[in-house]
Amino acid sequence: MKNLKKKTGAISSAKSSLAIIITFAILISLGTFLLLLPISSKGKNYLTFQEALFTATSCSCVTGLTLINPFERLNAFGLIVQMVLSQIGGIGIITVVSFLMLALNQKISQNGFENAKADSGYSSTGELGRVLVHIIKFVFFTEGIFVLCFFFIFLRYTNFSNALFNSFYHTIMSFCNSGFDIFDSLGGVRVLSDNNLFKLLTIFAMFLGSVGYFTLSDIFKKKNIKLLNLNSKIILIFSIILVIIPSLIFTFLTDRGNISFIDALFMSTASRTTGLSIVDFKSLSENTLYLIAQLMFIGGAPGSMAGGLKVTTLAALMIAIRAIILDRDPQVFKRRISWQCINQAMAVFSLFLLVLLFSVFTIKLLNNDIGVFNIFFDLVSAFSTTGFSLSVGTYDVISNYILIFLMFAGRIGPLTIASLLKYTKVRRILYIEDDIAVG
Repeated sequence: MKNLKKKTGAISSAKSSLAIIITFAILISLGTFLLLLPISSKGKNYLTFQEALFTATSCSCVTGLTLINPFERLNAFGLIVQMVLSQIGGIGIITVVSFLMLALNQKISQNGFENAKADSGYSSTGELGRVLVHIIKFVFFTEGIFVLCFFFIFLRYTNFSNALFNSFYHTIMSFCNSGFDIFDSLGGVRVLSDNNLFKLLTIFAMFLGSVGYFTLSDIFKKKNIKLLNLNSKIILIFSIILVIIPSLIFTFLTDRGNISFIDALFMSTASRTTGLSIVDFKSLSENTLYLIAQLMFIGGAPGSMAGGLKVTTLAALMIAIRAIILDRDPQVFKRRISWQCINQAMAVFSLFLLVLLFSVFTIKLLNNDIGVFNIFFDLVSAFSTTGFSLSVGTYDVISNYILIFLMFAGRIGPLTIASLLKYTKVRRILYIEDDIAVG
């Protein structure tokens, strides 16, 4: 009976993973089709298939990497397509579809609920329908406040309609951690480089998007860090640490300490989640870029708009290392962490490293004129769905398709793809236990 339950759970997990992969692929395909239409481009400078696919994938997977300058190549319709793809990709397409079905009083099958739980990052046993409604309400209410704030800021630099459009565009790209910027539309990054209110609002939007609905909901309900559930505690503490400490390091590493703390805070927040930049990357030292790569690799919280390894995975690995050294059960905040959870964290970390190392090797073979560090940086950015770039736009055609795959795999998660193997029927044989030399 126990084995039957495990087998049924594995098949259910694999079906949910397959549903997420298929729906994201459909979203990207639809976005590619719309961006290829003449009504999406300015003049007759139409997008090629690779440019459209790359842009649609980057938006749907809330990355921000691009082969084009959106405000130079796309018209209002094309930019709206970008916003819609980023909005749906950030929330989760199955979450959006499930919410629409509930709004239209349509019944959702059990498989549909399982898919929605996997897509939204919901792990509790409560009423999922109510949670989906709250997620959508939270997203649009929060974005509405940011749109209003950014509108009055942008109104100082441009006309009413352009300020309104840019406020929607920037809010979605910041909160959904998509990373496409509006600086070219307003005359360049220097126009807003001295506006601290703009930078602080953007930092707040990026941070909220990287923390996610479930953690924020737990914080608002309990209003006391001691009462938060274990997941929320870890996410909140690690998220704050990974913003503050790198900000202090950036202040001293960047341009010999001439960068302001707000700019450093902006870089630190964007490095884990969004990829928006108000600093010229060509002026950054290799040490600074390496720190940014580390932050991109870590990413944000599970169930949020952010990608990357996830802060909870990092926490689980640190807890495991401590437990192994001290020869005790993995525990934190007076709670014991299961070894199954630790094994999953190790699997995610291993898959991330293996995919990145293989991709760096492959792209270096195809682009021998580009430095290894630049390739590594761009691939970490793509796989963590961050959006910073050193050499994107100079790679060959095959390398661009590898970047597309990494953005897609990074958004849905490597374990989501790996879980498809659970469909495969494998005979379970218990072999004699033995050890190998380690370390």
